[in-house]
Amino acid sequence: MRLPTIRDVLALPDLQRGHPEVVAAPERLDRPVRWVHVVELVDVAGLLQGGELVLTTGVALPDDTDGLRAYVRGLVEGGAAGLVMELGERWQAPPGPLVKAAESAELPVVVLHTPVKFVAITEAVHATILSAQHAELTASEQLHRVFTRLGVEGADVQEILEEAATWAAAPVVLESPARRVLAVATGGRDRQAVLSDWEQRSRRVVVTGTGVGGPEPWLVAGVGARGRSWGRLVLQPDGAPTSRQRMVLERAASALALNRLIERDEQSLERVAHQNVLTDLLARRRSEEDLHAVTAALGVPTRGRTLIGAVVRARPSDPERVFAVAKAVARSRSAALVAPFAGGTGVLLTVEGPSRREPALRRLAEYVHRQLAEVQARAVIGVGADAETFAEAASSLAEAAQVAEAADIGRQGDDGPSQNGYVRDRPYLELADVRLRGLLALLGDDARLQVFVERELGPLLSEGTRSGDELLRTLTGYLEAGRNKSAAAETLHLSRPAFYHRMQQLEQLLGVDLDDVDSCLSLHVAVTALQMARGRARTRLA
Repeated sequence: MRLPTIRDVLALPDLQRGHPEVVAAPERLDRPVRWVHVVELVDVAGLLQGGELVLTTGVALPDDTDGLRAYVRGLVEGGAAGLVMELGERWQAPPGPLVKAAESAELPVVVLHTPVKFVAITEAVHATILSAQHAELTASEQLHRVFTRLGVEGADVQEILEEAATWAAAPVVLESPARRVLAVATGGRDRQAVLSDWEQRSRRVVVTGTGVGGPEPWLVAGVGARGRSWGRLVLQPDGAPTSRQRMVLERAASALALNRLIERDEQSLERVAHQNVLTDLLARRRSEEDLHAVTAALGVPTRGRTLIGAVVRARPSDPERVFAVAKAVARSRSAALVAPFAGGTGVLLTVEGPSRREPALRRLAEYVHRQLAEVQARAVIGVGADAETFAEAASSLAEAAQVAEAADIGRQGDDGPSQNGYVRDRPYLELADVRLRGLLALLGDDARLQVFVERELGPLLSEGTRSGDELLRTLTGYLEAGRNKSAAAETLHLSRPAFYHRMQQLEQLLGVDLDDVDSCLSLHVAVTALQMARGRARTRLA
């Protein structure tokens, strides 16, 4: 609420009739006036609560310097905003010691050269204050109604921030606990100016709960519920933030928390229902007819439709990624079951016939990538073959899991089929895209594969850690360069002599001819299997 200032009060017609003159602390006229109080007593400190503009004729003021200084000291101790003194009844001019003491204490003093009705001044000021209070209450009610509706109706984060920026007339930013910008509403400001050097600027703002901090300064409100913080809302005001802006930010933070709680509770129940169906499908616990009935009741029609399994793996991994995928499914208006599956999120998509497969998958995958990008995660999406029955759908999901695992492991420091989840501008991967890695992902931790890797690479893996790693890196680079020694040496940043020396070491250690196609083929399979086994181990530890 914006209270009137002493300057505002001086501009009122009823006070202007007194020909006001500021005789002390004119630079403090922007102090807010919470109330106007007529006091004709010398001991005023006990009568004030702070923020009052005191009106007096000065009839009871002492004559001595010490008494006038004590009077000013009492006003300051009581928190008075300022003093208005009417001349004429006792004082013809403002008492010098009072003015000097007030100037020293930075207490504004105004004298009126013409008598006025104090009641007219108090009525005018109080009407202004009450009007401001009423406006503030009305705004508070409107804000409560607006942001509660946004929270309950499931408005997305951007909608809530845009509403907040409009009400606050200032940029509003939602950041993660790691000081990453999740969403921003610039309020008409330049986006680059709002977000420049964000992390560095944000870390200077240390605020608990809702408050103002940092050198700029920023108004900050925590966003969270149930004892867990999800981030902070930051408002960048022009100058000191107002009470209205504080109220807006707190309402917006509450709306975001309410939105997330409602969404998460609903999503949790829905995810459990979807997971139960997928579990029954994979375990063959229900008949095809039962499954059709259950999925239809969940709002996912499957009868007479093509079923396609997909698995989404995200990095960094987080159990909550399933909710992000579910939101992407909803926003893409896809009909699908979504639940945790095979180290990621399983999606059983249903489309109206094979001809709808490509556009439906593309739309869904693009929304998934976009949704996960909002939480700073990168996804790979594996897709299985088309299915007409739930038994075939189980195989499609297994194939999708195999593709996603192969692609996911392949991007963890090794060259996989796709570093960003796309192949030839297609936002998802199929079995043909992962090729050898797909086969090795299917074999997984099969003991026979492990025996093969050990037989091919055992002597190399038994070498000392550093030398063994260097030789393995050389072998991998040579094989991945298509046995082109010049290209491999360049990729490995090795001189020709150094590269040829390592090649000789490898041939002696492994007992093979690295110019022989069959030997290199076996070694390439073994190296790829080793990469995937190590990637799988890293995934389990993550």
